[in-house]
Amino acid sequence: MCVMPDTDVLNLYLPPSDFATRYAAEYLVPNLHLAKVVPFRKVASGTWVPKQYCCHDNVHRWTKLDQDALQVLGWLVIDHRSTMGFVRFMMHSVAVSIATDEHYDITPTDAEGKYPFLPGGLDGDRYFEFEKQLIDVYGVSRFDVLVRCGQ
Repeated sequence: MCVMPDTDVLNLYLPPSDFATRYAAEYLVPNLHLAKVVPFRKVASGTWVPKQYCCHDNVHRWTKLDQDALQVLGWLVIDHRSTMGFVRFMMHSVAVSIATDEHYDITPTDAEGKYPFLPGGLDGDRYFEFEKQLIDVYGVSRFDVLVRCGQ
């Protein structure tokens, strides 16, 4: 599913659901130090090129075209702890090379900066179920977590 962010709500704090609160406390926040910026790699096949805002579809399709690629479901981490006291987690997919274990992002973006990527720690079914819940509630596939200093 391709979900373009609604620019009118980009800066609103989106509180997590009960599941998201537990998931953030047990996995996301303790593993923030594992988030790494993933380099962009321009890819194409025939007339197909990845589309902006369609990361999951892009990577899924790419794994069918490139036998060396696997899909990694996870989160872009937008760290506002120092300025606003929260971390924004945006659902995102990247590819990983089976041969080299190199992660790369094939989805084009207009974002001014590159954000670190944190692998999701959820199986595919649970990840996409969670994405549907976020979109149903917020209209976007992200949520924010208040984080105390030092976490």
